[in-house]
Amino acid sequence: MTVCLHVFLLAFPKLLLTLIGLKLHGEEFRAVAEAWPAGIFGLASILLLSPFFSKLILQVQLVPQEFVTGLAIFSCMPTTLSSGVALTQLVGGNSALALALTVISNLSGILTVSLDLPVPTTLFWPTLYLY
Repeated sequence: MTVCLHVFLLAFPKLLLTLIGLKLHGEEFRAVAEAWPAGIFGLASILLLSPFFSKLILQVQLVPQEFVTGLAIFSCMPTTLSSGVALTQLVGGNSALALALTVISNLSGILTVSLDLPVPTTLFWPTLYLY
């Protein structure tokens, strides 16, 4: 049972991105190409500006401190599918651009997230206590 659930949770985002991508038409791809300044601004916001705020978030004194650390780590992560594409479709925005930003930011996030993290996460979540 848990193996099936694990496989489903790994495959579902890929399937959803593929289905959303298959719904796009040629004119939507042209709209993405024409909106390249917005795409560059979006990528800079996701990969550079948002992680910068994690350093400011760590200065906030809240109890428990793990909450602050979690917010800082969250601000370093790229856009998720639900906020990147689904909400854009709900408000009638450029869903093709949102899909492109989500895919590109998640692929480049593989390289940038480890550089953006302000603190080593093993200091706060020792693996010995997880099991």
